[in-house]
Amino acid sequence: MSNHKMDENSGYSGFTVFLWFAGGALVGAAAAYLAQAQNRERVGELAQRTRDRAGDLAGALRDASSAAQTAFAQSSGGNGAPK
Repeated sequence: MSNHKMDENSGYSGFTVFLWFAGGALVGAAAAYLAQAQNRERVGELAQRTRDRAGDLAGALRDASSAAQTAFAQSSGGNGAPK
């Protein structure tokens, strides 16, 4: 039988155990929150508003890009129509 010492660093550190514990607590809290129908509805509404705002942002970015292209074309003597 060999007489090998176990590596002293093979276990989990206290910080690692704390992170696992905190992560589990967060998952448990989220599950408990979403278990109530009213809260699921509230989260669904928030998700829908976020999707709507993201769509609005995409449209605003397209408009801004088009305006910038037009301004650049006009300032450099072009006809002002974006390519």
